[in-house]
Amino acid sequence: MKRTLLIGAIATSHLLVACATPAPPAATPEPTPAPEATAVDETPTPAAEAAPVDAGVIPAEALMNATYSGIYDVPITLTGGLYEGKPVEGDPARPTVQYIEGAELVGDLDGDGVEDTVVFLLERGGGSGAFTYVAAQLNREGQLVDAGAVRIEDRIGVKSAAIADGQVELEIITQGPGDAACCGSHKVRKAYALQEGQLAELAGDEQELVRLSAADLAGTGWTLVELNTDQPALADTEVTINFGNGQISGSGGCNNYTGSFSLGDVSPLFMTTGPVAATQQSCPDPMASQETAYFTALERISHWGYVFGRLALYYKDDGGETGRLLFAPQATPDAGALELMPPPTEDLTMLRANPWQWVSFTSPVEAFDIEDPSSYRLTFNTDATLAITADCNDVVGFYQGESGDALTVIVGPVILADCGSGSRSDQFVKLLGSAASYFFRDGNGLLLMAIVRLDEPTKV
Repeated sequence: MKRTLLIGAIATSHLLVACATPAPPAATPEPTPAPEATAVDETPTPAAEAAPVDAGVIPAEALMNATYSGIYDVPITLTGGLYEGKPVEGDPARPTVQYIEGAELVGDLDGDGVEDTVVFLLERGGGSGAFTYVAAQLNREGQLVDAGAVRIEDRIGVKSAAIADGQVELEIITQGPGDAACCGSHKVRKAYALQEGQLAELAGDEQELVRLSAADLAGTGWTLVELNTDQPALADTEVTINFGNGQISGSGGCNNYTGSFSLGDVSPLFMTTGPVAATQQSCPDPMASQETAYFTALERISHWGYVFGRLALYYKDDGGETGRLLFAPQATPDAGALELMPPPTEDLTMLRANPWQWVSFTSPVEAFDIEDPSSYRLTFNTDATLAITADCNDVVGFYQGESGDALTVIVGPVILADCGSGSRSDQFVKLLGSAASYFFRDGNGLLLMAIVRLDEPTKV
């Protein structure tokens, strides 16, 4: 029996719903050794008496201008999140201490029921080193009290950080067997707590260094914070990435996408990503421009790391410069992440039972029949792949049947050949990428609903 695919369209104030007929078949900057105390300015920047703060959470502005001890022989006071000492003899570089914004931890460290704050500081003294410190500022009746800073290690990443039961608990990425000094790829846990009013590392059993692997990413979900350094993601869109077993998926802010990833054998910090396949819903600017830039960067990932609890994916831009996608962790992985294996419902069984060919299209502004339906064919395979014949082009995609009649189609990366005058190859592929739902008609007809913007210049 001949199976047919119909495409129709319904207009709303912003969207056009088109129904299609079925058719047959890839780390923290390198640290620098801390200068000897004698090499540092013995007279730190004078610190005014700490300004009082509320009894609640200490504001970041106060922390970025607070006094910190434990880094050099004498306390230092930050100004706007930075301290600069005098140059070390024989080295024009100034020792610096930088406050890491956005990495603050809030919790009660001293048991007084008031929220204290833990911050991270990065110390450079010239050369290639960058030493990370963890520091505590106590909130005593609205006054900041410096509880000292403790050096963690040289050239590390911080995978996770939290305050629990009065302790600061960290999981860091550091150097292990086979690692170069610049590029630690092993994780280990550390803990800190107040001892006699000062922050100190807790002694414990020697912890085994464990090498990073793809398992550290599998099952995690992240939301884009920065498209590049100092280029924040749009506030009114959510761009996500979710890691599975060798697969990535998520939302580009408008379209869902999927792809693959793998880590290097020599170092697990090297990352390779496969081509990104995405749905083809039309998107307004600036959302569309951001999504295009995101997908382009995602296909160019070279390495990755953790930046104070956030995920960084590094890529090469068009000019050969290194860019960085920075993500914050999701509370739970994105529920909208694409699962490539559709559930075995009765309707999906019917969908996969036969190939389909496109016979007609209907919208509020246009309706037409397909002159040669056999040139436009679909086959829904049981492994969630979709074989598409679009006139002179053969395309591979993926599909997911969701709850009820919902359907998502992701068309794989493809450069469509020009099939000549009168061909609807481009239009067919674009409509499939916008599929949103499906219905069966008259026993042997399949209706696909696709979402298309009313002002979309492409004729549908």
